[in-house]
Amino acid sequence: MDFDNFQDDPRDYAMQLIEEEHTTEKNLLLACVKFMSHDQIRDMLEWNELSPDWIDSAYGEEEISNEEKYACDLYNERYCFAYAD
Repeated sequence: MDFDNFQDDPRDYAMQLIEEEHTTEKNLLLACVKFMSHDQIRDMLEWNELSPDWIDSAYGEEEISNEEKYACDLYNERYCFAYAD
């Protein structure tokens, strides 16, 4: 692991931890959510279109397939990194 990367780009370092199997996505998510304040979590969910308002307007009452949900999750992951800087 690269200490300079940890200092200069901690987001990349965190992703590297997963890629190199030092932790799992779930464990890293839990660490982030436990560390963040309620306001930070709400903001993150809102920015990534995962708040109840976004979910309700995107999906409505109609049922969507797992493939559509997966595609939406992939889009939201890219969206998050595009706007996080």
